[in-house]
Amino acid sequence: MNKQIEEPQKSVVPQSIAVLIEKYKEDDVQLTDILVCFKDWSESEEGDYRDEISWVVANPETFMRAWLIGYEVEKEPQYMVPLLTDKEGNKKILVERRESTTSFGIMRMRTTGMSC
Repeated sequence: MNKQIEEPQKSVVPQSIAVLIEKYKEDDVQLTDILVCFKDWSESEEGDYRDEISWVVANPETFMRAWLIGYEVEKEPQYMVPLLTDKEGNKKILVERRESTTSFGIMRMRTTGMSC
């Protein structure tokens, strides 16, 4: 009789939940304490980490598996944006990121380099 033992599947969690798990594990916080406190905190309208608390309360089994077995971080969606091409074949785009804001503008990019 050859029975294979299947490894439990790791949970897939958002990046913010992964950070939360690592922080609380580092601080030696108990899983049961988190679940009880988060349930109470979710009923309050004040405080930090509102999105994370709501996620844990809505997904307790996933959170517990992530805590006990391990997890994979949810992949952020990626988007493909076609670039504008002028009559000379130059691609045009400029991306500027500041904190949580992303701005787009126009820039000429030639095969030999870039110019603004």
